[in-house]
Amino acid sequence: IYGIKNKNNGDLIYVGSAVNINKRMEQHLNSIKKNVDINIYNKINDIGIDNIEFIVLQDKIKCNSTSELRKIEQKYITENKIDSLYNSINSSCDINDYNYYNYSFIYKIISKIDDKILYIGSTCMDIKERINGHNSRLKNNGNSKIYKKIMKIGNNNIEFQVIEEFYCFNEKQLHQREFNWINYYFPKYNSQYNLSKYIIINGYECIEEKNMIDYNLNINLFPNKKFQCLCGGTYTRDGLTAH
Repeated sequence: IYGIKNKNNGDLIYVGSAVNINKRMEQHLNSIKKNVDINIYNKINDIGIDNIEFIVLQDKIKCNSTSELRKIEQKYITENKIDSLYNSINSSCDINDYNYYNYSFIYKIISKIDDKILYIGSTCMDIKERINGHNSRLKNNGNSKIYKKIMKIGNNNIEFQVIEEFYCFNEKQLHQREFNWINYYFPKYNSQYNLSKYIIINGYECIEEKNMIDYNLNINLFPNKKFQCLCGGTYTRDGLTAH
């Protein structure tokens, strides 16, 4: 369990948890530099990055998962009644209300053979847990396109890489972000995706006409496809943009 302290007055302004504290600090610093718009980073930008300090509050914690670690983090905040924090949660939150989606990741699987991106995914778990999940399904002969591809080229010829750490509040927001990256890279081996839940065009949530589409089809190439706006109207992509 670690804290971020305001060196000007000694107040803790954030409490977090991590398996690798140095890597977590580096992630915070990168997010600050990118001006990620969440409470803690806005506060740090206000007081100046030179006026903060990372400190370890509790170490050598025995737990079996990052989910368990995050509950220990919330318990620390609650028991110590720390109310000067810019966390998304505070000392009045119930431990079971911890929002795991605040620590989400978008990741990619790439081929070491040609450096091509094979797959884009997202998770609110620790990224290592998600990788273990993929490996477990691979051992059980998962029949989706990505597992067939991995079995063909060999597990040693793929690599998992984090694209970004993403701060959100629920599965829908996380999958919307995942789809944005899919629509950017168009990886070949993602399975079919339910666009009715996740597609965002010009800030409006829309419903794709056929509901299912392969990830590797670029919807920008099909201007005559029709989308339903939240207002109830149905438009082509270009018409929706104008609408």
